[in-house]
Amino acid sequence: MTGICGLAVRPGGPAEGLPAMLDALADYGAAVGRWRSDFVALGAAASEGATPLAEAGGLCIAADARLDDPAQLREALGLRSQDGGAADAALILQAYLRWGPACVERLYGDFAFVVWDAPRRRLFCARDALGARPFYYALNAQRFAFATALEGVLAAPGVGDELDERRVSAFLASPWRSFRRRTFFREALRLAPGHSLTVEAGRLRPVRQRRWWRPENLPTARGGSAEEHGEGLLGEIDRAVRVRLGGGPVGVELSGGLDSSAVAVLASRELRRRGLAPPPAFTGCPPPPAPMPPEWAEGYGRVRSVAEQEGLRLFHHTQAPGDLLRQLSEDHCLPSAGAGYPASLAAGEGVRVLLSGLGGDECVSNTGAGQDFSLLLGGRWPSLVAHLRRHGLRPSREVPKMLAGLLHPGLVPGSRFWRLLREGRLWSASERSYLRNRWLIDPQFARRAPPMAAAAPRPLSARRRQLHRLRHGHLSGRMEREIAQGARFGLEYRHPLLDRRLVEFALGRPPEAFCGPPTRFLMRCAVSGLLPSEVCWSEDKSDHPGVQESEDEAFALEMPALRRALLAPEAPLTRAGYVDMPRLLERLDDLEGFRRRPRPLPILNALTFLDFQKV
Repeated sequence: MTGICGLAVRPGGPAEGLPAMLDALADYGAAVGRWRSDFVALGAAASEGATPLAEAGGLCIAADARLDDPAQLREALGLRSQDGGAADAALILQAYLRWGPACVERLYGDFAFVVWDAPRRRLFCARDALGARPFYYALNAQRFAFATALEGVLAAPGVGDELDERRVSAFLASPWRSFRRRTFFREALRLAPGHSLTVEAGRLRPVRQRRWWRPENLPTARGGSAEEHGEGLLGEIDRAVRVRLGGGPVGVELSGGLDSSAVAVLASRELRRRGLAPPPAFTGCPPPPAPMPPEWAEGYGRVRSVAEQEGLRLFHHTQAPGDLLRQLSEDHCLPSAGAGYPASLAAGEGVRVLLSGLGGDECVSNTGAGQDFSLLLGGRWPSLVAHLRRHGLRPSREVPKMLAGLLHPGLVPGSRFWRLLREGRLWSASERSYLRNRWLIDPQFARRAPPMAAAAPRPLSARRRQLHRLRHGHLSGRMEREIAQGARFGLEYRHPLLDRRLVEFALGRPPEAFCGPPTRFLMRCAVSGLLPSEVCWSEDKSDHPGVQESEDEAFALEMPALRRALLAPEAPLTRAGYVDMPRLLERLDDLEGFRRRPRPLPILNALTFLDFQKV
C-alpha cells in the first residue's frame, strides 16, 4: 500500500506542512519521496521499493495505484519494450501526457492520483471508478490539501478537526445512511468514486469536479442464453482475480457464500498454475465444537467444503477479549458500526494481499430484485405474470401490492414498513419504544442537530437498483475502512468483484439474466462447475448460528472493560456530548439483559463514534 499527500497554495504562499502530513501516513511506511515547486508540494509514504512519484514533460505525479493490465496500456501509449519495468505512477503520467484529463477513462485498476501540470498551472486529481483507493481533500482560500488517508488531510496546516454535526447526527440516528462526499470532519471532504477534480493554481476556489464514469450509459446486451452469459461472467471474474494476485503472499476471506467462495477457488487454482501454494483462507466462523450441533452443519459445512475441495488452510477469526477496545482506539477518523476485519490474523500468517468477496451482491451476483417492477413499468404484463408464477407467486395478489408500492416506497413488499404491517406490529407500543430508544444519540444534540436531508427513495426497476447500490457510497466507505485497517498491519485488501470491467460486463447483461429461480441465478450459472453443489445452490444467505452467538458472547465479555474505559478520568472523551452517555452506561452495565436479548449494534454504533484514542 502507498499513501500520498500534498499541498497547493496561492502564488507567493509557503507550501509548508508536508512533513507533518507524511508523519500522519506512517501506517503506510516511511516517506519514500518528496517533490516541491514554488507553491505545490507532493509526498508519498510506502514500503521499500515503491515508486509512487514520477516526473516527465514538466509534470509530476503522486499516485497510489495498481493497474490491471500495464502491458496493454504501454502498447496503447507506444512505449518501447524496455520501458516494461515502468512503475504504475509513471505509466499514468505518460497517459496524462497523451490524453490529458481524459486518461482516466482508459485506466483500469485501483488508483487515486494527483498530477501537477506545470505548463497549464493546474492540479488534476482522480479516483478510480468504484472507489478502491481513498482520496480526501480540504480547501480554503489559502491552500488545497489532499491525502489518501483522512489523518493526512487533518494534519495539514490550517485544516481544523471540527466535527460536521449534520454528518454526526445522520450517523448516530441512522448508521446505514451513506455520504459520498462528506466525512465526519467539517473541513475534510472525499472525492467521490469515478470523479476527477481540477484545481487552478492562480485561484484555488472553486474547484472543478467531473464525473468521468457513467455506468448508466452502458449499452445492454440483448438475447443470449443463461449458459452464454454465465460463461462470460466466469471469464471476467477469473480475469479480475488473476490481475490481483501480485504484490506478495496472498490470502482470501471465506464466508461460505457464492462470492467469497468463487474468489477463493479461482485464486487457489491460479496460484497453483503459477507453481505457488494455495492461499490461506480466513473465516469469521468460530471453530466448531465436537460434536458439531446439527444447526451448524449447513453454514459451517459450506466453508469447510470449499476449503477441503481446494486444500486451503482454514483460519478462524474470532474476537478475543480486548480486541474491540483496541479497534475502537484506532477508528478515530473512520468510525463504523461493526467491522472486525481479519487483518491482524492474516498479517500474522505472512499475508500481504487479502482478497475479499465484497461487492458481489451489489452487481455481479445480483438477485434480480426489481425485475417485476421493470416488467410492470414497461407494460409487459404477460411477462410479469410468467415471472411471478415462475417464482411461485400469485399474480392476483402480488400485482396490487406492486401498484401500492408505486404510490409510496414504504409500501413496497419487503420494506420494513410492509414487514411490520404484515406482522401486525406497526402501531404496537413495544415497536414504537424500540424505534425511539434504539439509537443512543444525546437528546439535547438530537433537538439542536441540523436536519438531515431526506434519503433518496430506493429505485424500483432492476437496472436502477443495481446502479443505486453501486453509487450509494457504502461500498467505497467499507473499502476505505478496510484500507485503513490493512495499512496498520502491512497488508492490502483487494476486491475482484468490484473490478471495473467485470462490473461493466454485469451491468450490460439484460436484467432477466439475473432472475431465477433460484435467486442470484446468473452467478450460480457461472460457478456451477466450480464450487461444491452445497455452496452453489444454497439459498441461505445468513451466517450459521455459531457466528452470531460467538460475536454476541465476545461482546458481552468485553462490556465491563468498555464501561470502565468510558468512566476513566484520565481519558476524557471529546465526543461524549453527542452520545446519550447515561443510557449507554446503563446498557453496558446490564450484562444479563444483554445475554437474554442481544442487541450489540446500537451500543457498538455509539462506541465506535466516541474518541477512544487516549484510553
